[in-house]
Amino acid sequence: MAEGKKREYLRATCEKKILEFIERASLINAGKADYRYYNRIEEIILFGSMVNTENDTVHDIDIYVQWTDDRMLMAKFMDENEDVVYQKFPSLVDAFFAEWHLAERFLKGRCGIFSVHSNVVEGMEVRKIACADKHLYLMRNGIVNEEALARFRKSPAK
Repeated sequence: MAEGKKREYLRATCEKKILEFIERASLINAGKADYRYYNRIEEIILFGSMVNTENDTVHDIDIYVQWTDDRMLMAKFMDENEDVVYQKFPSLVDAFFAEWHLAERFLKGRCGIFSVHSNVVEGMEVRKIACADKHLYLMRNGIVNEEALARFRKSPAK
């Protein structure tokens, strides 16, 4: 079956979006995001065409997010945000992962460029895939890798 033509994004646009993504991740870890998330982001890895090529355009931004993944904290989030959780996620399984679902939406910032993968839903296998090829740590141990982000700040906006 033929796949439809994928949308292409300018690299400079993607670099700006990555900086915004990291800024939102920092807000989650600082407890200053749209909801009070209990689980924190430990690691963010950029992989795929953003680090494997120097093309002027890319199809998406592949990012792996490593959460603390404490199921008791997820349950606490569910209890505190019960009205929102069950309204947006009527299935019990989806409701249990509501904190992660809402956090992913927040991280993406209504931007369709991102392809976000996580240990919470997809397990640790996806981390192995992200690290198997060329990759770039944007956050480690909950601390932003400023040296890695500097390469995106230097890029001229197009």
